[in-house]
Amino acid sequence: MTKQMFPPLLVLILMLIVNSKCEQQIEQQVQFHDIDKDEKAPCKPSVSFEDFSSLEKTLCDKRVELAEEKLKSMTAQLNLQKMYWESHWKTVKESGELKLAKCEEQKKIFNRIQLAQNSQDQCNCSGVENAIEKLKRKINPGTPDLSEKLVSLYTGRKYFISTEKLNWYKAFQRCKASGLELVSIESKLENDELKRLVDNTKEHYWISATDLGSEGKFYWAGTGQPFGAFNDFPAGQPNNAGNNEHCIHLHHSWGGENTFAWNDINCETQHFRFICELEE
Repeated sequence: MTKQMFPPLLVLILMLIVNSKCEQQIEQQVQFHDIDKDEKAPCKPSVSFEDFSSLEKTLCDKRVELAEEKLKSMTAQLNLQKMYWESHWKTVKESGELKLAKCEEQKKIFNRIQLAQNSQDQCNCSGVENAIEKLKRKINPGTPDLSEKLVSLYTGRKYFISTEKLNWYKAFQRCKASGLELVSIESKLENDELKRLVDNTKEHYWISATDLGSEGKFYWAGTGQPFGAFNDFPAGQPNNAGNNEHCIHLHHSWGGENTFAWNDINCETQHFRFICELEE
């Protein structure tokens, strides 16, 4: 480092400080040794100009060292921050790319669904579900096409009145296989209309009412809904005779006003016809 001179003002201040100390020493000598102030010897500074220059150089070097250490520390912190933000940006970028890819995939799926819906809207044909069921029956020809023998009622529904006799479980399955449901009777009007349809058959007919899995609490298996306010049980029914009567049918044999009233019976009973329905 190039040697530098002290500024004149600084030198003057330092000289005054040294002289002041010298004056204090003389005062102390007078007090302890009774030396007259007029006899005091001239005081010379104990620090030379060269010593001050050396001290300034030492202090300057120290400041440079401290500045260099601080600069190194700041550089290390900046490098750490740089590494952090580079890693953070990489994570954000990868996350954004992943979200964009998912968004694009969802967009493609939505477009395919929209295209399929548009194609279906443009297709001026009816009975698509029935056509599908017919294709299924071609694969499984043992399933009869019940939907072609539906009877319309003014209740807004269509019904299939079977001549085949099955137990309750198979009747439920047979309706399902044709895209229908074992009938759920929800009003007196619907009940009376169905009675009228089967009045001259003298047969019993399964309906979807049951308390399977919920003893004493009947519901419609066709819709999954519990009984409403209407039912057509005669007095004493349902009685769960033998503790194994859990399925309901239209009972023909009672006669009179109770002809085709509801009755609970064993679901395995094989000799009953059944009624399926299709809601339009």
